[in-house]
Amino acid sequence: MEKEEGGVTLGGIFRTIGKKIWIVVAATVVITLIAVLMFALVINPSRTTSSMSFRIEYPTSDSAKYPDGSPFSYRDLISYEVLEEAKASSEAFSSLDVKDLLKEDDISVSVNAALDGSDAVYTLSIKTSRFKKQETVERYLRAVADTLVARIKTNASELEFGIDAETFHSASFSEQLAFLKSQKQTITDQYNQWISLYTASYRVNGKTLANYLADVTVVYGDSTRTSFEKELANKGFDEIDLNSYETAKEAIDVLIDQLLEEQAFNQKIIDELRKDLAGSGSGDQPTVRAAEGVRATVDSVVDSSTDKETNGSSVIIMPGDLGLSEMLASYLKRNAEIEFQLEIFQTKDSATGAFVANDKPVRDFRAKVNKQFVSLSEAAKTLSAVSKSIYEKDTYASFESQSLNVNGGMSIVIVAVGVFVVAFLVACVIAYFVGSRKKPVAEAAQNETEENTQE
Repeated sequence: MEKEEGGVTLGGIFRTIGKKIWIVVAATVVITLIAVLMFALVINPSRTTSSMSFRIEYPTSDSAKYPDGSPFSYRDLISYEVLEEAKASSEAFSSLDVKDLLKEDDISVSVNAALDGSDAVYTLSIKTSRFKKQETVERYLRAVADTLVARIKTNASELEFGIDAETFHSASFSEQLAFLKSQKQTITDQYNQWISLYTASYRVNGKTLANYLADVTVVYGDSTRTSFEKELANKGFDEIDLNSYETAKEAIDVLIDQLLEEQAFNQKIIDELRKDLAGSGSGDQPTVRAAEGVRATVDSVVDSSTDKETNGSSVIIMPGDLGLSEMLASYLKRNAEIEFQLEIFQTKDSATGAFVANDKPVRDFRAKVNKQFVSLSEAAKTLSAVSKSIYEKDTYASFESQSLNVNGGMSIVIVAVGVFVVAFLVACVIAYFVGSRKKPVAEAAQNETEENTQE
């Protein structure tokens, strides 16, 4: 038999490969699957970052502050404390090393906001290889956002609008009235702020914001405040040092002694001024002569006093500022005030006829002030509860997308197609060479068989 001679043809190549096509396809598929898994599980995660974008929504978010007024920074999202709290929220994150995560800069945050800082969108990015599963990456990024939300709610739950009781009760009456005025203003301002954000008809815990504002308006109203201020000024209650003595009566006893001493001191000056006024027909200037006479009287009183500093500081003489009559009138007015106060702070004992301290007016005034303090303290607690409810309801993370955005690495589809093509070509080449090497051997065996037959 004659053997057909000729070179390698394209048809011959295809026929050679075609005989092993299923082996070629199977090898290609296996290689492609191995490559895709390697890229998906090993190579890509080490080169990719996963990110999620979201807004942190809460009632005062546009102010870039926490509920208590402290500054809010988007960098808080990747603080060690927040990341650790997020890690502790699930066992799925237990393998995460937060310190190393921050050290290697494998987590970052960026913000896209308006010029005034409002409508901020935060983007958290983390190296994908920090977790074994992409699902866990997504859960952790959500946990970080939720942790900051929880912190804002906690901050709101600790809001206090009241005055510390110890601070209030240790203050003088005038300071207490100032505290009450400030607290009332703080509470009404906060309700007005809530109304501007939510409208007056917005309901919290079953009542409208307008109702809450109306309730606090009647507490320590303008008429009550004015009445207290006038009573304090007219009756001299603020001169009583209630904190240095165990009882108000002891404080009043001390004040009475001081008032009587001042009254006697002023009377000496009044007498001297009257003498100077009677003799003012001489050539000397009345104010100069009066000042000299008053100074001499003051010096004599101070010298005879056991407490020179107190007596010396109870009278201030300004020569030339007042005329003789004006100076006399000012001391007469002060002694009239002292007389009025002594009538308030003293009462006559019916049995002995002696004057004794009367602390009832002071106790009554203090009781009225304390009643307003208690009412405003309750209003402050109510406002705290209202604010907490508002923040609890309206604080949350609003995600821009419900899935991860993965950046870096290579597209698995492109990798799969590329590997498939290359693997197929390589498999074809190998199949051809294997087939082409077996063909001469087969032909030689066939020729030998034919020769043996012919013989």
